[in-house]
Amino acid sequence: MTTTVTQFHLFLKLPTEIRCMIWCQCLPQRVVELDYPRDDIIWDDDLPCRANSKISIANNAPPLISRVCHEARAVAFRKGYIQPLPDHSNPDLMDFTRYMCDRPWRSPQRDLIHLNWEPWVDIEWESYSWGDPVCCLMWYAARTRSDQASIVMGLLQVFAGHQDPDRRHRQDRWSRSELAELMRERKSWSVVILPLIVIHARPRATGGLFGLLADAPVQLVAVDDQARLDRFMGLDQAAPDVTISPRFTPEELALAMEALRDTVRAVFGSEGNAPIMQPAIMFRLCTKMCNRSACTS
Repeated sequence: MTTTVTQFHLFLKLPTEIRCMIWCQCLPQRVVELDYPRDDIIWDDDLPCRANSKISIANNAPPLISRVCHEARAVAFRKGYIQPLPDHSNPDLMDFTRYMCDRPWRSPQRDLIHLNWEPWVDIEWESYSWGDPVCCLMWYAARTRSDQASIVMGLLQVFAGHQDPDRRHRQDRWSRSELAELMRERKSWSVVILPLIVIHARPRATGGLFGLLADAPVQLVAVDDQARLDRFMGLDQAAPDVTISPRFTPEELALAMEALRDTVRAVFGSEGNAPIMQPAIMFRLCTKMCNRSACTS
């Protein structure tokens, strides 16, 4: 008769250095959201998750190991901390904090920074003077080891339709040429090209794709990373109660990639005159199972 071992009773007898290395391996690698995604902008009438804002709240919390014991907490706080506010001397950065999530956790050595903001938010809120979201994103990204910055394609698409590249419309923070010049300050960007995909699943069913402890519930996957993309989209095959919504077809993905190319050409003049734009897909994990009847696999 075989026995499944679920506990390791000798952990405390390991050298401190090895225990700390194990705690480090439990730390999540997160997509740190500067702001909350707006459900009414991302999706149409078919809302795939009623707890989408709670996903961002969980994603912004300190990692789970910070609540295990004093030693684990010390490791967590050596690697990360509550995200500081931007430089007070720069009003463009400080003003945008009105949009931002409240005191998110960040690990500069492990995380990348993402901006959910789209110009449609300004049009609805009439808040055109609330700082510079792109500068704020760049400021935070430059303070991580990966220096990765991620945006949604909608940020660019509004400006792709402007006929005069130097005209700043009343509801815009930049003209098309101003935005292009600002974004050229970085060599590359990740761009989320599809509506956000929500996976409803219990933590144990995620296979470590959202962190070993499922405390990194927001993840970006590059479109050309087919193996990782297949793992996310195949989670509903591994467990019967996992649902994924919205799903997408290869044709829809191809159309989204072509839309990104068209948008880049319109904003920057040509693809060769633009920074590298890496298309990506965002996956979000809801462990509340809040919308199982509305999600189809």
